[in-house]
Amino acid sequence: MYALVEIAGKQYKAVEGESVLVDLLGIAAGETYETDKVLAIVDGDNARFGTPYIDQEGREDQGLQVPQKKGLQKDPGTS
Repeated sequence: MYALVEIAGKQYKAVEGESVLVDLLGIAAGETYETDKVLAIVDGDNARFGTPYIDQEGREDQGLQVPQKKGLQKDPGTS
C-alpha cells in the first residue's frame, strides 16, 4: 500500500512503513510530519484518486517519517 502526497508543493510516494526523503521543512530530521494533502491511495488492485485531494473521510491518517535533505551547498568558485 502506498499514497501519493503533496509536501511543500512537491509530490512524493509514501510507502506504508517506510520513510520519505523530502526537502527541508523546518522541523528536525526524523520527526513525524502529517499532511492532509493526499492525492492518491493505491492498495493492490484498488486505487483512489482525489480531485485534487482525497477527503479526510474514509482514509486512515498515517504520519510520515521525514528525513530531510541537507541544505544546498554554494559552490566556492562562484560569488
